[in-house]
Amino acid sequence: MAIDPSRIAARSGACHRSAPFLLASALLISIGAPAAGAGFDPTSLEDLVLGSELIFHGVVEDVTHAGSEPIRPGSSGLPHTFVTFRIEQIFAGRTESSTLTLRFRGGIADDRAIHHYYSASPQFDVGDEDLLFVRDNGRRPVPLAGWNRGHLRIVEGGVEDHAGHRIVVDQTGRVRPLVRSRRSSSGDTDTCRAVQFDEVATVLEGVIARVHTAASIADLPLVSSEDPAAPFQATEPRPMPPPAPPEDDLAPRPTADPEVLALQANGFNPVLPPDEVERLEVIR
Repeated sequence: MAIDPSRIAARSGACHRSAPFLLASALLISIGAPAAGAGFDPTSLEDLVLGSELIFHGVVEDVTHAGSEPIRPGSSGLPHTFVTFRIEQIFAGRTESSTLTLRFRGGIADDRAIHHYYSASPQFDVGDEDLLFVRDNGRRPVPLAGWNRGHLRIVEGGVEDHAGHRIVVDQTGRVRPLVRSRRSSSGDTDTCRAVQFDEVATVLEGVIARVHTAASIADLPLVSSEDPAAPFQATEPRPMPPPAPPEDDLAPRPTADPEVLALQANGFNPVLPPDEVERLEVIR
């Protein structure tokens, strides 16, 4: 599933000076893995495909918050976010309808405070267009294969990783997120080409055809929506013991120093009785 190098060169600006390469091979290594500095951790697209029960392209139609039922005395449950997608295309797997609601740990509680319990949980807004690799919806805090690596955002035909970094092909032919920093050149975008979603979709279809059979696709479980109005429970963090009271810095410390002991016995009055002064002189 290689992309035509001439097509790449025609759209790449300064990237046309790079040697021809197979974008498909680069995507197999890079797409969907977390950014580490200026590059990706070598987690392959194949791993995401094999770890997914459903792979689909969809648009966010609704974002709702609801809390889990308390499971221990004194608990108030945990806030969760329910994200409903309109499914545009299914690459692998099955759903009950043309919409799907996924449940993520963290969200807005009754006090309207925001609680995010997992940094790996992606954030969604109505209108977002996403490519998602779904696993264990309703059974794990983040129902995506590879946690936030199982989420790619589609923006103006291009693709961004979970952190909002545009996926690009640089002048060396490397597929990577465009991570800007104060030290990076403002001309970075002139030497890179944004990877388009249709390219990712072509590569993804090829990977699915290679790692799956018709039988294994048919064996993928039906993925159902989670209902924010239905009661549910979630594993809660263990309660932490209250912190120890701060040590009183003014309290006397145990000591064996005779002079300090004499001062303590005299109420910290430096004018000691004559007999005590004589005793200390003998000890010295």
